[in-house]
Amino acid sequence: MRDTRISGPERVPIRDVIDHVAERSAGAPFLLSPETQRSVTFREFQRHVARWAQYLVSLGFTKGDKVACLLDNGLFSVELLFGAMYGGFVPVPLNVVAGPAQVAHTLGHSDARVVFVADEYQQLLTNSIQQIERPLQIIPADPDAGPEWRGSASKEVTLPHVHEDDDALLIYTSGSTSQAKGVVFTQRNLLAGVANTIAVYQFTPPRSVAVPPAALPSQCSHRDAPADVAKRWLCRHAAPV
Repeated sequence: MRDTRISGPERVPIRDVIDHVAERSAGAPFLLSPETQRSVTFREFQRHVARWAQYLVSLGFTKGDKVACLLDNGLFSVELLFGAMYGGFVPVPLNVVAGPAQVAHTLGHSDARVVFVADEYQQLLTNSIQQIERPLQIIPADPDAGPEWRGSASKEVTLPHVHEDDDALLIYTSGSTSQAKGVVFTQRNLLAGVANTIAVYQFTPPRSVAVPPAALPSQCSHRDAPADVAKRWLCRHAAPV
């Protein structure tokens, strides 16, 4: 059997790949939102994810901290996922159709320090955190526009060093037959998947990768794992660096 694996981007952290592609394909469209008619170029995406990473640092979070989100599909939902990875944090997408017990278990088990939540899921979160005994910061956010800036959140800060073997994503099984179990992906894991996908499907610039709304990270539990979502988003122009 032919070995379709390739080396390259999986040997560096996701931050380096995003920065490199932003330099090479700065003005090319990266994210398209049919609902809002907004688009984001590779350069804009890089600036946005770096800004969200700096936002988390300015709020006092440190490398490896878990960043949970209870959001529908949207530009910010994607930027937060990658912004957390870019800054060395670990995003934890929550199942928006799960009940309070399941959300509470995920939040409790993951040790998430912060939750970004859309207005329509505030009550679900309120019912869930009654079972959480540790402090948990809650940040209201729009799936497209994100949260409102507060205080020094927009100030330039130094991001922590990120290594390809650092944890990059924490997802949970559906929990349909037992308590949901966490699965951790490293930055290397995700980018190795990207490399294999590029090789298998022979993606070459400027080929586009269409991702339906249901495949965005916030709606992952029953339709798509966010690790696969991350692979598809990174595949476009993600050549070895």
